[in-house]
Amino acid sequence: VVGTRASLVALASGAASKDLTHAAWLAALGHWVGESTGYGGIRVLAPGTTVVIDPPRATLGRRDLPWTDLGSRPHTDPDGLYEETIAELTTTMQALAAEPRRPVIGLTGGRDSRVLLAIALAANIEHRFDYLTVGPPNLPDVVVASELADRFGLAHRVEFLELLDTTPFAERATWFARATAGMVN
Repeated sequence: VVGTRASLVALASGAASKDLTHAAWLAALGHWVGESTGYGGIRVLAPGTTVVIDPPRATLGRRDLPWTDLGSRPHTDPDGLYEETIAELTTTMQALAAEPRRPVIGLTGGRDSRVLLAIALAANIEHRFDYLTVGPPNLPDVVVASELADRFGLAHRVEFLELLDTTPFAERATWFARATAGMVN
């Protein structure tokens, strides 16, 4: 069974036992550690893994990405790797830009989002995206993102989430369980 949510894979496969050690890692770090999902026997597929569906079977395949398996790559020249990575990201962003619904790019003052913006600008697709920054008006990420949006005429919005959550605890707990694929004690 393959799926996008560990909790659904666990339910569909009958392997619903929780792995609390890895659930704790998710809670502590905010991201997965290794292949673990928080469910025994359910694992995250490695980057570049594809699922080939040929009814009635599905098999796992692999799509090599520039930044994986460097030892098996024909070159490990940093400049060549850079060019491959930019080409891969550009192709992905062009595919997203072709979607009927406008994708949203989280724009901050950080390098990752600025690299995505630079790729969009170089490919002349920056106006096929909406941009979102979360935070108070004086947060450096908001200031930098807003300046970039103004400079390039981007469809940009800033959202400031209130610090006090008035949502009842039961609703917050339900949301957390869904967001973490059911990994609560």
